[in-house]
Amino acid sequence: MDRADEHHVNIAVTLMASDNDDDHDDDDDDNDDDDQQVLVDGGGAARRSRSISVIDAGTTSRQQNGGGKRVFFRPNGTPHVRSHSVPAPLHRQQHTRRQRTPPSGRRISQRLLRTHLTPKAPGFSNFDRKQKLVFASLALVDFVSFCSMSIMAPFYPKEASAKGVNATVSGLVFSFYAFVMFVSSPLFGKILPLVGAKFMFMSGMFLAGGCSIIFGLMDRINDMTTFVTYSFLLRGTEALGAAAYSTASYTFVADIFPDNIGSVMGILETFVGLGMSVGPALGGVLYSVGGFGLPFYTLGIVMVFFVPINIYLLPAAEANEPRQKAGSILEVLRVPSVVVIGLVVIVSAANWGLLDPTLEPHLRQYNLTPQQIGLVFLLSSGVYAAASPLWGLLASKIGSHWFMMCFGLVLCTFGLLTIGPSPLIPFLPGSLWLTLVSLAILGIAAALTLLPTYQAVLDAAVAGGCSDDLPTYSIVAGVWSGMYSLGEVIGPSLGGLVLEWYGFPTCATLMAGVTFAVALLVLVFFSVHGQPVKPEKKDILEEEDEEEEEEDEERQASEDNVAASNEDNALLTERISQFQHNGYGSFDSNGVMAAPPGMGASQIMKTVALTATGAIEV
Repeated sequence: MDRADEHHVNIAVTLMASDNDDDHDDDDDDNDDDDQQVLVDGGGAARRSRSISVIDAGTTSRQQNGGGKRVFFRPNGTPHVRSHSVPAPLHRQQHTRRQRTPPSGRRISQRLLRTHLTPKAPGFSNFDRKQKLVFASLALVDFVSFCSMSIMAPFYPKEASAKGVNATVSGLVFSFYAFVMFVSSPLFGKILPLVGAKFMFMSGMFLAGGCSIIFGLMDRINDMTTFVTYSFLLRGTEALGAAAYSTASYTFVADIFPDNIGSVMGILETFVGLGMSVGPALGGVLYSVGGFGLPFYTLGIVMVFFVPINIYLLPAAEANEPRQKAGSILEVLRVPSVVVIGLVVIVSAANWGLLDPTLEPHLRQYNLTPQQIGLVFLLSSGVYAAASPLWGLLASKIGSHWFMMCFGLVLCTFGLLTIGPSPLIPFLPGSLWLTLVSLAILGIAAALTLLPTYQAVLDAAVAGGCSDDLPTYSIVAGVWSGMYSLGEVIGPSLGGLVLEWYGFPTCATLMAGVTFAVALLVLVFFSVHGQPVKPEKKDILEEEDEEEEEEDEERQASEDNVAASNEDNALLTERISQFQHNGYGSFDSNGVMAAPPGMGASQIMKTVALTATGAIEV
């Protein structure tokens, strides 16, 4: 434009500011500023601080606090406002005409939906469908596997003795099973994140079931050396399978029942106890009916049969997730609390395993049949199964897991002193009823001691710096299984050796002394250091809240921009109509402003923008 036309042309684009500006201004003079107007005159000065630029032919853009709205003039001169995906002004975000649910309220409700403020009751009816299927699968496997583990206790020492095997070697056969589990369980825990819990669970069951079936053929071997060799070989291979599915099962518990680990472990330990209870009794009955092989054939076939069933029952979620890095066994074992709790697990398992090779020889003085001996084993395991749900619920309700462990060890000490009875109690005569009472006490004490240990080890590991994720769950499961297996190695081995040289009363007394010493260690350690508490996943929840806040802000800003665009379209149309009515001119189809009567015309064909100094640039 030349100088002659500039003084004739005033280009005015009027935009209505947010109505909320009026809501906050009580002064009437402030209401005069509602019409934010920029006049581009011949002097090239801008009379308002809001920047307005004319882009291309017939296009106007307004930048509000960083931009976000463009005003487009259609060919017929009708204005249209479009919004960009940028935050709306603060006053518009805070005061919106439409009522919305506060973002904080949505975040709170969503957080309540995805977390449990209080643990769910451990009842089976309170589990969802996925939890019920997993629970049923784990319960069935625990029952059958521990039946298979304990089914040979009533008759194997007798059969081995008939082939020339002494009590020490028989005890080593029992303990070798546990030794292999002790060595392999931590390794399985380390590789579990790499191969998946479900695959490890299925393959372990199949291997253990197959070895159990083959073990039933052992009675056909008459040579003592061959009999002992295959006993170790088959029991060791079966132990590999047991270590695999046992480690995977603890991972399922920690991953699917994170809020009720103690309760679920208690219920599952009921099935463990039932398996240990029914195993010897069932073994005695099947041995009487079909000889040495029938007990192993029966349970081996059942275990193999459960493999395809568990393929359907167990979740395969890990198949959809990326393989995670394996955890560190040393990182878990560096935590002092884990070591102390591990000693509790070892001693408890040793006390339980002590009875496998020693109780049957001790009961021979009462002239019991194999069926009756199986019922004696059933007593202690039955009491263990009955007490497990109670102690598991107690472990979830109270935080003093170390107190439960300490009290259980003391109670176990008392049971071991009376089962012989101990030479330290010469005034207490030995009898069958005293043995039965002592076995019941040991069952109660074993459940009280063992049930809180897995959750306590997991809490101690996480509190000690380990990550709260699947690799840690796997390592903790492997470490726990390894410690329990080490106890089962020590118990039968020590029991068989001491039984052969000193007799059952001295053997039980020795274990009572070790148990009481560990009880004192637990009492002193946790009284001084306190019980480790597993921290909540605060960081993850805070990150989710921050993401939700950002999403809410972006969503609200987008809604505000859309609402503001609709308002500005209507107001701008009204202003332009008024602008045309007052004779200031209009735009034709070519973007040419028709001047009012008596004035020339000016065609807007260039870009008009405000520079940093406020000058107009064409």
